[in-house]
Amino acid sequence: MAHIALVLLGAGGGGGVGSQCFAAGTTGTVTAPTGATGCTVEMWGGGGGGGAAPGYGGGGAAHLKRSFSVTGGSTQIAYTVGAKGTGALAPGAGVQGGSSSILVPPSGPPDISLVAGGGGAGDSTLPGTAGTITASGGIPFAAGSAPTNGSLGAGGDAGDTAGGGGLGGTPGETPGGGGNGEVDFGWDGGDGSVCFYWTYPTNVVLSNQSAVNFSLAGVGGSATATYRLDNAGQASRTNTSGTLVNITGQWLTSGTAADYEVYAQWSPSGGGPGGVLGGGTTGGATPDTWLSLGTTRSFTLTGVSANVERELYIQIRNATTQEIVNFCTVTVEVDSAP
Repeated sequence: MAHIALVLLGAGGGGGVGSQCFAAGTTGTVTAPTGATGCTVEMWGGGGGGGAAPGYGGGGAAHLKRSFSVTGGSTQIAYTVGAKGTGALAPGAGVQGGSSSILVPPSGPPDISLVAGGGGAGDSTLPGTAGTITASGGIPFAAGSAPTNGSLGAGGDAGDTAGGGGLGGTPGETPGGGGNGEVDFGWDGGDGSVCFYWTYPTNVVLSNQSAVNFSLAGVGGSATATYRLDNAGQASRTNTSGTLVNITGQWLTSGTAADYEVYAQWSPSGGGPGGVLGGGTTGGATPDTWLSLGTTRSFTLTGVSANVERELYIQIRNATTQEIVNFCTVTVEVDSAP
């Protein structure tokens, strides 16, 4: 099918196409640009249309952002961009917003399947429901819940109030906001959006890691596991005895640490009760917080009389171009049972 793309040229990493964004209501297949090694996809579903007489707001669509590896010139990704739900023109319900999704590969059993649901329609008696998120394959998380770097849409409300799109989307606005309801008619929701951000080989080297501490150290059986990116360009992690050790060849092989920023986000709680987090953001709906790597950044998980495990999702970008240059997932685990 025909589609419209906005292509931005990247200035960092290995060069080449930096990003591609596709218009609401379109479907198609995109191929990773030659030389690309990673992709970050960000998408919203379409917002639900508002109802009429008296009119309840449409639900906001879900938002999702996730990164994965690709082979430049080879990996193909099928995408669908959710259209907005139109508002009611007479007493009754608006139209539900369309879901946005990607599928890798575009046919056959998926390695990665991600869906940011559209917002539900408002009608004359009930508000629209919030958009939800589903996934399978290489990036799993519970259906209907907010994963790392994702957020559910807001439900519509009585009193003509629509739900906002995920990640603080504004009611009635693109991307993903639900449409307001009114007495005579309902407003349209905001269009959905799908954007691909390509990453290229860089002097920033990361790989998936584990940071643990099984030392049972401290009063009351407490222990802390740490993953660290220091301002000299060295990545380190704690081992089973709780000792911080360097990870050979990671994170910056040449250049200046202050030229880069890190975004670090913890997965939802799991793997046992308790656990105190240090550094990074904790909620799927938390706006992005990028921190300069000109300062050493430590990300810690402390358990007290419990076994606790979380995933820490790391992205590093060029501070000037804001191009994401590498990413990884760190499994952080503490066994501090007394």
